[in-house]
Amino acid sequence: MSEGQKGDVTEYSMMMSFLKNDGKALFYKNFKDLFIQKNSEAEPSTMKRDVWRESDNFVMTQLRHLYRHIKFNFSYLMD
Repeated sequence: MSEGQKGDVTEYSMMMSFLKNDGKALFYKNFKDLFIQKNSEAEPSTMKRDVWRESDNFVMTQLRHLYRHIKFNFSYLMD
């Protein structure tokens, strides 16, 4: 992972590393009470996504799902 990568790419790389290295984790049931995830006007989110990634169109949603399924399995099994 390097500086300047998009957040989605970084998170995906971290997830794959965690899974491939048999990572162990704890899950806190009330995690939403622990952190407040809001972007204020003073500190707006800088992450921007393409319009097709945010679309609620049924066809686009299904294509994204298929793409993610293929990408995950290829990355997990081949890399």
